[in-house]
Amino acid sequence: MRISHNQMFQTALAGIQQQQSRLSVTEQQLVYGKKLLSPADDPTAAARAITLRQSINDLVQLNRNADAAEAALQLSDQTLGEIQSLLESIRTVALDALNGSNSAVDFQDFGIDLAEKLDFLLDLGNSRDGSGNYLFSGSRQQVPPFVANADGTYGWQGDQQEQSLRVGPSRVLKLLPSGFDLFASVPTGNGTVSAAHVSGNLGSGLLGTVTMNGTGYDGADYEIVFGGPDTYDVVNVTTGATVAAAQPFEAGATISFAGIDAVIDGNPEAGDRFTFGPSVQRNVLETVRQLTETLQSADGSNETDIYNTLSLDREDLDRAMERVELLQVRAGNRLAVLDDIRAANETFDLRYREQLSLIEDLDIVEAASLLTAQADALEIAQAAFARVQGLSLFNFI
Repeated sequence: MRISHNQMFQTALAGIQQQQSRLSVTEQQLVYGKKLLSPADDPTAAARAITLRQSINDLVQLNRNADAAEAALQLSDQTLGEIQSLLESIRTVALDALNGSNSAVDFQDFGIDLAEKLDFLLDLGNSRDGSGNYLFSGSRQQVPPFVANADGTYGWQGDQQEQSLRVGPSRVLKLLPSGFDLFASVPTGNGTVSAAHVSGNLGSGLLGTVTMNGTGYDGADYEIVFGGPDTYDVVNVTTGATVAAAQPFEAGATISFAGIDAVIDGNPEAGDRFTFGPSVQRNVLETVRQLTETLQSADGSNETDIYNTLSLDREDLDRAMERVELLQVRAGNRLAVLDDIRAANETFDLRYREQLSLIEDLDIVEAASLLTAQADALEIAQAAFARVQGLSLFNFI
């Protein structure tokens, strides 16, 4: 087969151009330090690089979320600590009022003190973050969770949804407790049964400790009704049945019925009643309000009512403090979990960057060696082309 001079020329020129193109690509790779100069170089690798880069950017945002979560949890923990300290202070006032040697004026002074603490407790319940959002309103962050009503009671305006943030590729961390869990849903009494004296009892009977004895409480309402200073009946108010009749009373002794152990001290009189029913949820602000109003109502004639109310509300305060302590522990646990999530995010970030580097980053030493080889090959091809271009039959005549 005959090969024309033009065909030889075109073939040699194409080879040189190919060598120049390869050399140019390698030079560009060395300039930018990247293997992939455009998606066309390796579409599959380029698509994988885009995915990895997006994952890295997502982690940057997740770490920002983690910073915000940490700040929120720390603020929550700090505020819960202030609430707990205030509740301890309120409980101390209640204990001081219970010491048995206070006059009506003393009670009223305690009430004035509690009124100020109640205002502070409301302020803490309506605490805000640096952006002006309410901490304990749930998802209704622009609405104050607690409000003082015109009749002196306290209302709940938030919702029960805990605020949360996505802080890891597959982790959503709950942040702030709802104020419903914090204040509005504290169980009364011992958490199972709530007891109370009937206002207006004539005697000096004082309701003491009420516990569960494990024999099974049926959820009914009961009353201890005194027939005189020495006897009492236990009545199931729900059914109207008398559970125990004309039982001998001894001050300070345990009275057991329907799974309940109750202690009544002092000197009840005929007709005095003490009630027992299922524990209900009550706003701790309402508990402190009741304490405050009871103390401010002291007039020297209602000491037994005051002591009974103080004793029972102190028990409700204990439940509230247990709830705050639980939420503090939960905040601490979430901070610890957040540290673990951050560590996992760092591991993910390192892994993604290593994979991206394998796809994109150039081995400089290897590329430099390749550049030298390509330059040599181009030089040889150019020299060969020059020699072929100079060939002619006239050189052999």
